[in-house]
Amino acid sequence: MNPPADVRTIASTFDIELNEHGFCKTSPSNAIETTRPGIFVSGAFTGPADIPESVVTAGGANALCSELLAYRRGDLSREREYPPEKDVTNDDIRIGVVVCLCGANIGRIVDTLSVVDYAAGLPNVVYSARNMFACSTGERPADSGCHRRTQSEPRGAGSLHPPDPRAVIQGHLP
Repeated sequence: MNPPADVRTIASTFDIELNEHGFCKTSPSNAIETTRPGIFVSGAFTGPADIPESVVTAGGANALCSELLAYRRGDLSREREYPPEKDVTNDDIRIGVVVCLCGANIGRIVDTLSVVDYAAGLPNVVYSARNMFACSTGERPADSGCHRRTQSEPRGAGSLHPPDPRAVIQGHLP
């Protein structure tokens, strides 16, 4: 595997060193720390890495950033605001299904077309579709056609990534 094409530009921009293979040089004691304090790294910039490893090291980089910013904790936080909920207890049940491929993580293992087709045949399902990165691009199911057919805001989601599925559904990514 070769380093990303713009590796030298990235290294120069952030004033960090590259290793003998052309990837980001990291600390021997912590593979997330670069040669510049406060700059952390994850993914293909560190060397050959698969998606799960990249996700884990990104979480580690997030933790190290949080540690650096701990002195500001609570200064910038604000209460999340969600749109008012609509009482649908007397409405017909109309379900919309959006199947996330999560890149290749789900799409290479699960036959998502079959899942979409299966869901479309279930009672009360009025919308069924796939999306490549529904959980991480900020695309709301309401924007995908689901809302137009169900006439109500989506009420559930499942994902490995966000801490608050409601935030993804309602477009308020943390």
